[in-house]
Amino acid sequence: KEGKVMRKSFIILVVCALLPTSAAIAGGLNKNIVSGDANWVAHVDVEEFNNAEIGRIIRRYLDKAGELQKLEAFKAIFSFNPMDDIKNITIYGTGKEKENAVVVIQANFDKETLLNLLRQNATHKEIKYGKHQIETWIDDKHQGNEAERQYGSFHGKDTVVIGSGLDAV
Repeated sequence: KEGKVMRKSFIILVVCALLPTSAAIAGGLNKNIVSGDANWVAHVDVEEFNNAEIGRIIRRYLDKAGELQKLEAFKAIFSFNPMDDIKNITIYGTGKEKENAVVVIQANFDKETLLNLLRQNATHKEIKYGKHQIETWIDDKHQGNEAERQYGSFHGKDTVVIGSGLDAV
């Protein structure tokens, strides 16, 4: 029970820290990746956040809690460490529905490792869209529920676009 309370406290700390600092550190927004139809956008420069004092505090907390080791295990499977390899995250959309929003993540990752993991999912499909390929899948935790289908596409060597709506992606 104490661990759950600590995790909730940590999450609250992170959210409270992100709200006032995200505007100050959210440099590097590439407006070219945001749809002209978007009516809201949020951007976090993760590299700058990690270099800020709050980022260092969070890293120390995660280290003491043993969570950094878990992130290294995550990297062994997924080819990237969210704390070290994500450069920035941009989220934008057209309205409140999750199907109309996308997240654009720029990170150091191995595309083939991620594709191979997706291909192991029984619900995975590939959709051709012009010169792009869109991957689609349902996470195992959603047990084949089509309403939970996700879509994603790689752009270049370090960018991925993910969303719940095919049209948005």
